[in-house]
Amino acid sequence: MKTITREMVYRDLPWVLPIEQASFREPWDKEKFAHHWRNTSNKALVAEIEKTIVGYAVYKLRSNAIWLSRVAVTPVVRRRGVGRRLLEALMTALHPERRVRIETTVEVHDSAAWCFFRACRLRAYGIIVDRLDEDAYYLFQYALPGQELPFYTNRKRPGDMMPAVSRQPD
Repeated sequence: MKTITREMVYRDLPWVLPIEQASFREPWDKEKFAHHWRNTSNKALVAEIEKTIVGYAVYKLRSNAIWLSRVAVTPVVRRRGVGRRLLEALMTALHPERRVRIETTVEVHDSAAWCFFRACRLRAYGIIVDRLDEDAYYLFQYALPGQELPFYTNRKRPGDMMPAVSRQPD
């Protein structure tokens, strides 16, 4: 089965929305995707196998990076390289004089997501703690050589609200 990637268009939503529903605790609806496309720097890719959409990646083009908002694959073809193919398509868009890294966040307790990103050569470089709902997120990046960001955290003191984590991704 050969996976191809292409730019997502609005008419792809009937196939993307069920994947979204099966993949996220708080899935986007049609209006959220439409809102995403109102900004010209927001883009999306779909992955197809035999002309059937089986995954997608939603991202934003920033001045020096690609911010990955969402990546999802339909459950029946997970762990078959579809998500990796979507990330590889974004990695090929990196250039030393323009966008030099891909960045994203992953909930600390979402071990499946951070294992996936690690397998795709993204590395954790920081942590953010949301003081309102006490959620914590790892910051992940894939960078061209020499373009890695230093470790980052928004924690001000060692005792700030940090959930217990059995192990860190990197």
